[in-house]
Order: sequence, then C-alpha cells, then structure tokens
Amino acid sequence: RRMSIISQTKKMIRSALPARAMRSIWYLTDPEYRRRVSENQRLRDRLRDARNRAGEAVLSEHDACVKSGPFAGMQFFEQIRDSIPVHKILGTYEKELWPTIEQCCERNFDRIVDNGAAEGYYVVGMALRDRNANVIAFEAQSALHPLISDLAKRNGVEDRIQIRGSCEP
Repeated sequence: RRMSIISQTKKMIRSALPARAMRSIWYLTDPEYRRRVSENQRLRDRLRDARNRAGEAVLSEHDACVKSGPFAGMQFFEQIRDSIPVHKILGTYEKELWPTIEQCCERNFDRIVDNGAAEGYYVVGMALRDRNANVIAFEAQSALHPLISDLAKRNGVEDRIQIRGSCEP
C-alpha cells in the first residue's frame, strides 16, 4: 500500500511539472541519465565540429557566396553563431521550398513578409530575386537584427528591407 501511495505521488508530480523541470530532476538524481546527457552532448559537439570542418573545406575553395538554388549569387556569412552555414552557402538549404519560392517570384509581389527572419537568408534572397518588392523582416530576437541589416548591405538591398521585432496582430 505504501508503494502505491509513493507511485501515485510520483505520477502526480510528473504530470504536474513541465518536461524541462522533470529533465532537471532526472539529471540531478539519476547517474545513468546524466551519463546519457553527457554522451549526447559529446556526439552533438563532434557533429558540429565535423560540419564546421566541411564548411571550412567549402570556404577554402569558394567564397561565402550562395552557389546554387533560388538565391544563387547572394553574398552570405562565412560564419553564424560559431557555425559555418554550409547548406546555405551550397544553396541546398530547405530545397523542398524551391518551387514555392519560384512561384512567389513569378507573381511579382510588391511586398514580401518573412516572419521569423533569423539572420535574413530569405529576406535578402527574396529582395534579390524580386527587385520591385519591399521586404518586411519580423524577427523577435533583436540580437539578430544587425545580421539582417549587414546581409542586406552586403547584397545592396538595404533600402528595400524593413526590420521589425515580433509579428503581432
């Protein structure tokens, strides 16, 4: 009976706490969980390092100019947040969106809105593709606004880009 009460209490606590809190409790109380978290972190670090080595190899032969895809020719960053954006430089980033991007460019919109603009890949890419469009970049993280601005200047489209914070009704 005592185990039943303990089990029920644990179940109630697990259902009441957010997942992040539960992970913290597991980390503090379960050595096996701590070991798995550490191993996963080591794997993530190794993958990030391998991705960066691949990026350095690409950059050693090419500059940070997008090589293919709908934004081919766009000047990009060599590094973003300690990471080399190889997939963006190669032009393979979100390749499944290429047909949609092409359809948007064919329609010649006079205004394009990017909600969640990050560093400005799509904002600047769309401004380059559609020379008549003004592009509004919504990005909640104000620390990314200078990156959008810098990327727009690198590509000569800063006069057609507006950078705003969160997209609110």
